[in-house]
Amino acid sequence: MPIKLTLKELLDAKPALEKIVKQDIDIAQSFKLAKYIRELNEHFKDYDDQRVSLVRRLGKEDQETGNFEVKDPEKKEFVSEMGKLLDIKVELKFEPLNLSDFEGVKLSPGDALALEKLFNI
Repeated sequence: MPIKLTLKELLDAKPALEKIVKQDIDIAQSFKLAKYIRELNEHFKDYDDQRVSLVRRLGKEDQETGNFEVKDPEKKEFVSEMGKLLDIKVELKFEPLNLSDFEGVKLSPGDALALEKLFNI
């Protein structure tokens, strides 16, 4: 059964996923995780493209740094639009992985909570 979650839930899981990726794991689990991460990265990229587009549309460019900043009165619209973006539901093509298959992986309780929908914990 595919996984359904919001972009916010997916983004909240990203730091915990990055911790797993940096650890030594079994080659078979590493292969599974690589396929998993490849699909997740597509969603992360799409989110980031939309976020950058929104910042460029509503923000003002600092001529010295080239960075964009969203200030009042556009800030309220930015927060609203970001909320809508983060609430978008995505469906992942794969089923949750079993965290127990990743022997030796160390995660904090917060990491485990963030991964709850992506892994069977």
